[in-house]
Amino acid sequence: MKKVFYLKTCDTCRKIMAQFDLADWDLREIKKDPVTEEELEEMHKESGSYEALFSKKSTQIKLRNLDVKALGEQGFQIAAARALHFSETPCLYH
Repeated sequence: MKKVFYLKTCDTCRKIMAQFDLADWDLREIKKDPVTEEELEEMHKESGSYEALFSKKSTQIKLRNLDVKALGEQGFQIAAARALHFSETPCLYH
């Protein structure tokens, strides 16, 4: 099943999603219906790293005083699993 993980409050998500015909995609608003650990692991397997799934521009980074340069792969994994609004959005997964 093709999935799009997005934040409904994200202007970038809306702009990108508007460019595609997503009629047959499963649209998942991640605050309402969070990404499961299994889905996160599947995306990690496809992307090759947790860092690739992580948005370093998230407003949550500043709010939580995270130093993304010091996180490392395990830190990105933990951060992504705990707060999926750190995820790169929208995330189109096939």
